[in-house]
Amino acid sequence: MFTKAEFEALAAAIKRPTEWYKYTGYPGLHYTSYPQFAFQHPDSEEFICVTRSRKKPGDNGLLFWLAANLLPTRFSGVGANTFDKACGYLMGSAFSPIDELEANRLIEESCSALTVDLPLPLGGASPFLGALIMSSMATEFEVSVFVEYADAYLDFYWQSTA
Repeated sequence: MFTKAEFEALAAAIKRPTEWYKYTGYPGLHYTSYPQFAFQHPDSEEFICVTRSRKKPGDNGLLFWLAANLLPTRFSGVGANTFDKACGYLMGSAFSPIDELEANRLIEESCSALTVDLPLPLGGASPFLGALIMSSMATEFEVSVFVEYADAYLDFYWQSTA
């Protein structure tokens, strides 16, 4: 699993904002998003994006995480859909290790207002290897969790304006 120091080294090597576009693709990356109308109270403007992919050889998860967070749809649920917002989010991420129970708890709580249940746990039967909390309600109206499984990566993102 990648570290904050590895991300910071990569970010420091990027000289122009447009260079981040090199990291927007990842083989097999797919996502499901839940806009505000998928929630019991649409006026809360909640938004969920669950991004997944099988592991790419030689990637410690950093390339997947970047691609997942630079998706053009990631920040479309709330506020401006801007590349600058995504880059600001990346730079402010916490990179705090958490265990499987905490990762599942954060995800489950964030999904509690969906009108249709999201099948949990999101990793299915694949063995859990580790997780990082990137943002939480302690700092923002968002929850972001990166999870590494034996054969795949998962990025969970929830945001609300309420």
